[in-house]
Amino acid sequence: MTVRYLVLWPTAACDLACPYCYRRNRRGGRMGIEVADAALDLVADGVRGTGRPAHVQLAGGEPTLVPDLVEHVARRVAAIRGGRVTCGIQTNATHLDGDMVAMLRRHRVRVGVSLDGPPPVQEQARGSAAQTFRSLLELAGADVPVRVTTVLSALNVDHLGELAVTLGGLPNVTGFGLDPLVPIGSAAGREDLVPSEEAVVAGITALHRCLAQVNAMRADPLRWRELETVRAALRHAPSGPTRPGPGQPRPPATGETSRIRSTYPCCIRTPTPADDSSHTGTSSPRGNPVRNDVNCHADVVDPSGRTLLPLAMPNRPYCHAAVGESLAVAPDGSVYPCSQAVGDVASRVGTIDDVDWDGLRRRFAHDVHTLRGPCHRCALADRCPGDCPSRVEANALADPEHRHTPLTCLIDDTLARLEIAS
Repeated sequence: MTVRYLVLWPTAACDLACPYCYRRNRRGGRMGIEVADAALDLVADGVRGTGRPAHVQLAGGEPTLVPDLVEHVARRVAAIRGGRVTCGIQTNATHLDGDMVAMLRRHRVRVGVSLDGPPPVQEQARGSAAQTFRSLLELAGADVPVRVTTVLSALNVDHLGELAVTLGGLPNVTGFGLDPLVPIGSAAGREDLVPSEEAVVAGITALHRCLAQVNAMRADPLRWRELETVRAALRHAPSGPTRPGPGQPRPPATGETSRIRSTYPCCIRTPTPADDSSHTGTSSPRGNPVRNDVNCHADVVDPSGRTLLPLAMPNRPYCHAAVGESLAVAPDGSVYPCSQAVGDVASRVGTIDDVDWDGLRRRFAHDVHTLRGPCHRCALADRCPGDCPSRVEANALADPEHRHTPLTCLIDDTLARLEIAS
């Protein structure tokens, strides 16, 4: 099995105590170099054997608490990359000093910062806002590009417009994405952290409006991951009597392939006859059969772990974990299909020295991982981009009667309606 997306947790420890952190195991410890090297060897062997690109992501916990291991991984990835392997880090940015920023730039490590809003919102949600914003300025001074990840919760839903303004003032921030609250880890049972449907619609609407205003004043517009996903979905709007049913593949519109590739350089090739949608497989997050041998060729692998495949492609999986191409390694060497699954006993698929490859491939390939929402009234009903299978499962376990509309559905439907109206 080829690992296309590797997540390493240098430690499960963190200097912050975010109320919605998905970590199940908060014991610190640190990953040994031998564990990291064994995982990196899997990536290197896969790249050499297939010529297909891969991505290595440092996460956790707070990876910058183990700076020597971060640098070791960055050096190793740079040595095996050959233009085919990228490296990234997701950090709260409270420990980024000048030396670490210089190291990240030297080894071309892609930097993702966890930020939930302007300083007062960040302080309430995560704490240590002053340190985080100082580090963002340090990164800007070193001309290091940054992408921001924002957890959408009741703590910041009323301030999403301010998020756009805040990010717009940081010239090195290239874009951002919203990660809906997941009811696991610290957030398990925390109904007070779940934003209301009305608040989500209002917040997304404000963010959409403010982002347009901010981008009108920026030389390089901020790219909002969910907005780009929805725009790609809307370009596949069916028309006429040949309208496909839900879950059925549709061919790209004229010029769509080039537009997809220009918008998403990580996108996979266009479908070929070998991608026959009648192939028997398990269910994908969109309800299509997932080919266990899905051929996800791309120039690079997206740091988010999503395949970013064109919606027109048959058998489209949501992410590399959905087809067993993603591997997350905990500090003790135990392995899981993705970072969000680390510490979940049901998701453990062995150790880095003895991976259950079949279990890895099957973990997120079941019907329970299909996104379910009020599809009958969604603007993207027959071209749903889907959702993270781990998040879908967590939501189903927390809300078995589907009392709440999934936050992903609210975000995508609201954006689709705003785009259609504009």
